[in-house]
Amino acid sequence: MAGLLVLLLVSGIRHVPVATAQPVGTISVQKQLQDAQGNPVTGDLSGWTFNVSGPGGTFSMTTNAQGMATIGVAPGTYTITEQPRAGAQLVGFFIGNTPIASFQVVAGQTTSITAINRVAGTAAIQISKQIVDATGAVIPTADRSGFQFTITGPGGFSQTVTTDALGNASLTNLAQGTYTVTEQPRSGYQLVTLLVNNVQVPNGASFTVTAGGTVPIVAQNRAATTGTITFTKQVVDAQGNPVPTASRAGFQFTVTCGTTFSQQVTTDATGTATVTNVPAGSCTVSETVPSGFTFASAVVSGTTANIGNPGTVTVATGQTLSITVTNRQGAATEQVQLFTGCNNVASTYPNGTPTSQVAAGVSPASALIAIWRFDNATQRFAGYSPIPGAPNDLVTLNRADAIFICVNAPATFTRPAI
Repeated sequence: MAGLLVLLLVSGIRHVPVATAQPVGTISVQKQLQDAQGNPVTGDLSGWTFNVSGPGGTFSMTTNAQGMATIGVAPGTYTITEQPRAGAQLVGFFIGNTPIASFQVVAGQTTSITAINRVAGTAAIQISKQIVDATGAVIPTADRSGFQFTITGPGGFSQTVTTDALGNASLTNLAQGTYTVTEQPRSGYQLVTLLVNNVQVPNGASFTVTAGGTVPIVAQNRAATTGTITFTKQVVDAQGNPVPTASRAGFQFTVTCGTTFSQQVTTDATGTATVTNVPAGSCTVSETVPSGFTFASAVVSGTTANIGNPGTVTVATGQTLSITVTNRQGAATEQVQLFTGCNNVASTYPNGTPTSQVAAGVSPASALIAIWRFDNATQRFAGYSPIPGAPNDLVTLNRADAIFICVNAPATFTRPAI
């Protein structure tokens, strides 16, 4: 019974119709470019797209680097169109030297069509995108795709290009003349540097394109991993007591991060100033101390240490770092008379002041032999001296340090007023 079933199945498929291959013809399109005088323009001819429509439907064709695109279709009458490209004007489609509006495709044969465009010139613009960190160093693994640039030029030319996965975008066959480049804002990034012909320019800057030349443009962006720094001004008297009637407006602060970020702010009537979009990482903060005041301290919220002026802080992504900066109101400096020999005086400089800065307060400078301070931790004296070969292990001084200033003649020591 099983054998009979097999015979019946085999017998059943003996008369199944077999599909036969349909005849096809080939359409081959060759792209050619000409300048305004009809002379051939060479270069990369890839990416030109054509649509052909006929009995077999509508098909899209895109040229390779040699400007060639080929497709097989059913025989019949077809039409062809080209997708427009900025800066290129379609002259027409030709079979041989004959312009065509439609054409025939014959089975087993190739219909060769030449698509001719007139372009403005032979110049080019090459854009490269780079992503950098807070210090300005390039991050080679960062995603550089999807950044948009708008290029404008002679004769009302305007085109927006988008970077590929390698961060590249280009415009070719451009007329010579003056162009502008503008990077479009992108969420999560900020434009740091724009270089045209290796010269830094502002966004939207103009530049010159010459016939046959290629203008390189490098745009560097920093990922918006940023924080905020807020300054609060406090004014105290000579004894360190707050002065509630003192004006706290007009005090200037500068925040510097790496080589690419520097911003200055000024306190308002409440004594507050804020810097936003600060790159995450290590930054330097400094105050321009106005006349009539001396710097006393700068303390980050949540800590007690005086970071000095300038001072270094670390900014985390999304963090608001609050710094209280205190100034002493009154005489900026006072003078202490020094006698020949070693003089026991007090330092009134902020914590962490370089000893070289303290030494600069001795006049005449030629009188200074050395500055000494007894270090309780090591139970020995640490010293600073401008004399070549002398010990120089006293690097910084703190406020209220007891020091010995040794001079070889009567001198004057100028220090911040107490």
